[in-house]
Amino acid sequence: MEGIRDSIKAEGESLKDFVDKVTSAKLEQVNTIEDSLKKSLESEEKVFDDYIAYLDKIVEEFQSYMSSSNFKGLFSKDFENFKIQSIPETTQPVLPVLTTGHFCRDDVTKLLGSIKIPSHEPEKRKIKPMETSSSLLEHTGEIMKPTLSTSVTKVREYTVQGVNGVYHISLGKSGRLCVSDEDGNLVQTDLQGNQLQKIRTSGRLEGYHTVTQDGDLTYTDKKNKVINKITQYKTIIEFIETGEWEPISIHSSNINGDILVGMKKGKEAKVTRYNKTGEEIQNIQRDNKRHRLYSEPCYITENINSDICTSDYDKHAVVVVNKSGQHRFSYTGQGSEFYPMGICTDILGQILFMTKEINFEILSRNMSGKNKTSHNFYRKFPNKEVKEMWCEMEIDNGGWIVFQRRVDGTTDFYRGWEEYENGFGILANNFYMGNYYLHELVKSGDYELRIDLEDQAGERAYAGYTNFTIGGPSISYMLNVSGFHGNASDSLDYHSGMMFTTYDRDNDGQSFNCAVANKGAWWHKTCHFSNLNGQYGIDNATGIIWNHWRGYYHSLNGTRMMVRRKIE
Repeated sequence: MEGIRDSIKAEGESLKDFVDKVTSAKLEQVNTIEDSLKKSLESEEKVFDDYIAYLDKIVEEFQSYMSSSNFKGLFSKDFENFKIQSIPETTQPVLPVLTTGHFCRDDVTKLLGSIKIPSHEPEKRKIKPMETSSSLLEHTGEIMKPTLSTSVTKVREYTVQGVNGVYHISLGKSGRLCVSDEDGNLVQTDLQGNQLQKIRTSGRLEGYHTVTQDGDLTYTDKKNKVINKITQYKTIIEFIETGEWEPISIHSSNINGDILVGMKKGKEAKVTRYNKTGEEIQNIQRDNKRHRLYSEPCYITENINSDICTSDYDKHAVVVVNKSGQHRFSYTGQGSEFYPMGICTDILGQILFMTKEINFEILSRNMSGKNKTSHNFYRKFPNKEVKEMWCEMEIDNGGWIVFQRRVDGTTDFYRGWEEYENGFGILANNFYMGNYYLHELVKSGDYELRIDLEDQAGERAYAGYTNFTIGGPSISYMLNVSGFHGNASDSLDYHSGMMFTTYDRDNDGQSFNCAVANKGAWWHKTCHFSNLNGQYGIDNATGIIWNHWRGYYHSLNGTRMMVRRKIE
């Protein structure tokens, strides 16, 4: 088939050469005609210039007779017989006319020959058994569609032979797929599922192969510490030697063709940039505080801003640096079992990645739309709900997941149990994540809590708690906090050990419903020292209260409650 393709391309190039030659000849013909017309027009222009000079001379002579001494000359016989020469005759130039050719697609098809399948019976042949056992993999995974993200539609499913599962995919030219599994099998296949090439590699679960701008499949070889390239003619050549470093992951930039490689050497790890010829031009290893950025950079990609985005399995983080290698942020998930794996980006610059638990998450731009490090992401929960969340990266070293926010009085927070369980509002304004999701978020790890407060004068304070848990629905989302620090004084420890109370679910320790009496759902005791879900703008105990900072008669203008997984 490659021979047929080459022949078709050769015929096409030959026809193109003929077309170019004929076109050049016709253009030369047009140039010659144009030059002839120019010469003819220039000759006629000289005739007219001479005639105009002749008329100017007659006018000058006539004016000389206008004086009193020569006036009688106008009536002499010489002047009476004087005649003016006629205007010279010229010819109208004949312009060329183009008669367009008449041809159609079928005419070109005939010139390029035809492709036919021979009518004779095909020979039967025996299929050689594969060298290693393999199984079919059908991609039937669910594609999630976050409502506030770019819409995604499943176009087609592919069956790939020769791999025991799919861990990484590279898309080559001419619709070729390059697929690898956890056993080191690297398979090239076309979109019809026909296997084109299969090789054994030292790769496992990593994103260890990519396709360059030139269409060459390139993959890392950890064992020999080299990067190999498979040309379009299926020839394997050694492309880059990495010295003492084990190359783990690789990505070819769609922007400039640079090669990005994640590497390890003992406990050290880095990302190295090579140009298209294999010359090393950049190493990224530490942030501006000399902290290690990477531990196991197992998957790597690049977004439209040239940010380098890396899934680090051992560091439990998605690490993002800019083109110059400056650390932008590290996203560490929302649970202690966060293992990011496959990663890519979309045309909006959003980062899409999978985790070991087959969660699908999207790191999108921050809500203000400015070029800051805070961002939104999506997470799928056990109830199959895909929830958009806000990750605050600018406060106290970042990594905070915001679950409650008050900025104005446009959203009613006096709501019932079901709404506080499932959440309400929008991230860009006022919202409550929902107790169910907050519990699922923090139940599998050690978390800390931070509460940011703003009073009516615009002054700010915060309360931090080094330990934070919230129980499940069976114990009515019981709160537990300890380890206060901050400048707002502690108004929450009083509520530790209490279940959540709403106007339609009374779990407090008072004889009446504290949520009804104080117009706010909270972990009420007998009632409260804090009431951050209270009424906006009401300066009494039913307002947004943090008693030990501004008292019961000062309703706060803004609040933000957020949690972060503790990293040892």
